[in-house]
Amino acid sequence: QGRVLARWSFNPGLANYIGDGPSRDVPERDALRDETAGDLAKKGLPATLKAAFLQVRAVMEAFGVGSGGLPIEFPWHDSFQAKDVTTQKCEAFEEASVLFNIAAMLTALAADQSRNEAEGLKMSFQYFIQAASIYSHIQGGLSAQLLKPISADLTVEGLTLCHATCAAQAQECFYERSVKSGASDGLLSKLAAGCVQGYKRMASAAGSKVISS
Repeated sequence: QGRVLARWSFNPGLANYIGDGPSRDVPERDALRDETAGDLAKKGLPATLKAAFLQVRAVMEAFGVGSGGLPIEFPWHDSFQAKDVTTQKCEAFEEASVLFNIAAMLTALAADQSRNEAEGLKMSFQYFIQAASIYSHIQGGLSAQLLKPISADLTVEGLTLCHATCAAQAQECFYERSVKSGASDGLLSKLAAGCVQGYKRMASAAGSKVISS
């Protein structure tokens, strides 16, 4: 499940100022932001999420947010606890939230593939690996820039859980594809052991106090 955005807005003067900048006008940008929290299975969402991410980067690079930049608040609902809303004047928070939804979209695409066929398993594997890489990037490149408090899904523990889940799913897809391709018993045994270890890491991450509280 992806993160759900809460409403945000600019005052008219600031909106006009940004609208004259290097990016889209504010109403269109706001609508684009709405789309990032839509149905993860919606047709065309990958392109929408990519466009939203590029818009975030364009605004941040042009104007900045927070200390010394624009006084914009970015509110998002926690994907683990939808009733919890976190608001930050922090560009890394908005960027991390959009990236989180891109990763969530990839997991939805992975789950939508037919795992009865080798090609479906291949695509699921690739989507899960891409999602895991994004969660890892958020954890390593953005989480330290977030302000306190941080919603559970964007904590180190939350991102570790997301990454571990995707990695374990990818390993399972690789195992199932190897079974279909007639891999040796020795290789299948090693791959199965990898699946077990992957799910153990996922279970350990899920048991974190930050996640379970």
